[in-house]
Amino acid sequence: MDVLPTQHVNASQPCVKQAVSLESHCPKSVLGKPLSSNQVSLLALGSGMSVANIYFAQPLLHEFSAAFAVTSAQVGQLISMAQLGSVLALVFLLPLGDRMDRRCLLLIQALALVVMLVLLGLAPSLGWAYAAMLGVGLLATAMTQG
Repeated sequence: MDVLPTQHVNASQPCVKQAVSLESHCPKSVLGKPLSSNQVSLLALGSGMSVANIYFAQPLLHEFSAAFAVTSAQVGQLISMAQLGSVLALVFLLPLGDRMDRRCLLLIQALALVVMLVLLGLAPSLGWAYAAMLGVGLLATAMTQG
């Protein structure tokens, strides 16, 4: 059984720690089952599609520029935000794969990526698009952790 970092049992005994099991953080259906070949194929497809989200905006920069009425240089920063998010994921999210159940982590990150993509699609301004693209970059590499 994978174990998360320890946490304090109660405030009266701050030095006593107890390991937290993943059962309290992930659904039981996610833990302990081997993947079928169909599931592996689905994860491979999901990995490719997930990482592709970092790059999908490049051919659409002209449309983004027109939609937000900004210069090419300003809209070009969308790609920089995605790359920055990818770097932040390597530094901060990748180590979580050693501390949490990877299946649960992939599920959480994939769902969060969907939310970020919806936010990007609904972005009312370039600032919102920057923030959403940073989130996309941060979460799009999630599938490569498994």
